[in-house]
Amino acid sequence: MRHFDEARRMIEKGLREFPESCALWTCLGNLNGILGDHFEALICFEAAIKRDSERSSGTLYNKALALMGMGSHADAVSIIDHLIEEYPEEPLYLAERGNCALETGYPLEALQYYRKAMTLFSESLEMHTGVSIFAGMHTKTTNGRPCESRRMEK
Repeated sequence: MRHFDEARRMIEKGLREFPESCALWTCLGNLNGILGDHFEALICFEAAIKRDSERSSGTLYNKALALMGMGSHADAVSIIDHLIEEYPEEPLYLAERGNCALETGYPLEALQYYRKAMTLFSESLEMHTGVSIFAGMHTKTTNGRPCESRRMEK
């Protein structure tokens, strides 16, 4: 925990000097998310979005992840659906949409999103996206057993 405290102090020091830094707000949001404080992460990601002059998809994606962490799947889905519409070639958003479907009890819908994501991923093998898809498809469990979508996939 000591390293997280030190990281927080450094980020907050940076924010005192550069309060308009989208990157620092994003870092603080990521730290809060890692520590399980999704509400504080959401506040930080919203601050980052306000300061994101490039309107990058990453800031919206981070907000969706925080919302998912809070259990606000409907709000997360609206953001992820927007990202899928804006970036249809990005498999990461499809995989995350699959995660939302799975977490809300729709394993067949999740499986459809995962398949679309894997199809796109196979066309352009990008490591980070592949890891995200793999994590979504293979680590979601229910009571220590594979989730419904994994059983239906076989």
